[in-house]
Amino acid sequence: MEKYLFDVAIDGQLGFQDAATPVMESLVNFYNYVFIYMTLVMVVVGYMLSTILVHFNAGARLISHKYLTHGTQIEVI
Repeated sequence: MEKYLFDVAIDGQLGFQDAATPVMESLVNFYNYVFIYMTLVMVVVGYMLSTILVHFNAGARLISHKYLTHGTQIEVI
């Protein structure tokens, strides 16, 4: 296939067609980099949230302070 036809959709193609301009190629690369960092942040936040949910159990703590969970209802709202 000739090089100048790479920006044209092909019959039976899975996915999007290739970028026709350097600006669009830059936007696609930017999206890919942002998606990698966003995935990394979501994994770290998910790990922290799951750790907090597992370890923050009022019945499992030996020492319970009456002000430790003060104001949690308003923080959820």
